[in-house]
Amino acid sequence: MRQVDITIESWPLSNSFNISRGSKLTAEVIRVDITEDGLTGRGECVPYQRYGESLSSVSAQIDQISSDIQSGITSSDLHSLLPAGAARNAVDCALWDLECKIASISAWEKAGLKPQPRLLSAFTISLDQPEEMALKASQAKDFPLLKLKLGADDGLDEDRILRVRHTCRDKRLIIDANEGWQSKSLEAMLDICEKANIELV
Repeated sequence: MRQVDITIESWPLSNSFNISRGSKLTAEVIRVDITEDGLTGRGECVPYQRYGESLSSVSAQIDQISSDIQSGITSSDLHSLLPAGAARNAVDCALWDLECKIASISAWEKAGLKPQPRLLSAFTISLDQPEEMALKASQAKDFPLLKLKLGADDGLDEDRILRVRHTCRDKRLIIDANEGWQSKSLEAMLDICEKANIELV
């Protein structure tokens, strides 16, 4: 029989992580380990209060189906047991990881895909005052792709974009406004993004 372990972990961040909806100093995650025949599949999730989730509610959701996991459900069985959300994500990732390890194949092989090239990941610049964001962007020397967190209700997003672009002329920039931009100002903000050579909003 499989063993299921649910662990709540708190990881301190090197700096405050700020988006349009708030700030945090730690990353709170739930890790799920599913062990079978000496092999362990691992998955994790971040509960989002915005969607009515908490560490305790998501842990309880996972715990409620622990007997199903122990009895040998597969990742394809999971969709009928849990709604979309953090709990299902963690268990799904753990099951995929375990199933791949048991079969000695990669995740892309299990998904029926061709070998995938390495993909470039963006380094996130947390929402802050324009000059601070420009400074942090300039310090991210080893990262060619930067994601700017924007969307504060202070009218400074244009300045943030332009200062970062002026500081990092050779960087690729994308923007995540975290639902903070309103329809009345969207067209103007997109014009600014075009002038600053922003690749994605």
